[in-house]
Amino acid sequence: AGKMWRYLRVDPEATQNTVAIVGFPRSGTSTVSGLVAQAGYNFGGDERPADHDNPGGYFEHRPFVRLTRIFFAEAGLDKTFALRDGDSLRAKGIFNRYKRVWTRIRAVDLINKLSRSYDRWAAKFFPNGFYFWDQYLPKSKLICVYREPIASAHSLLRKWPASLSFD
Repeated sequence: AGKMWRYLRVDPEATQNTVAIVGFPRSGTSTVSGLVAQAGYNFGGDERPADHDNPGGYFEHRPFVRLTRIFFAEAGLDKTFALRDGDSLRAKGIFNRYKRVWTRIRAVDLINKLSRSYDRWAAKFFPNGFYFWDQYLPKSKLICVYREPIASAHSLLRKWPASLSFD
């Protein structure tokens, strides 16, 4: 059993030159991420591409997003990363508890791979998703992006007017 647990650990020194950008959608995380990229940090090469909604790019490393969605699904939550009163991030059911171990191994593997590939790298997270990743980025620098909530809500309404419901 001792050998398996080594796969669940990240060398803290390996994350020393890592930046984690955390913020809600439409709060300016992509703009901040662009500045971090201009400062020489790499976002892993498998980012969500720029489009007409975000022409400067999203800087969302798809493997991080994919593993975060898996983590939430194991807890029985949807892919929006939304937590409601009484929700828990603990894996639901025996199958998901075993699966969670493999999700954690994949997370450690991803971070170790990025740390070996780049001297300086960065990743962008939603706040609820960062709850999962924080334990694997012990020496990373954290940039929290905050935008006044009403301005963020107006931006969301402009971007997806028909998809938001306040029922």
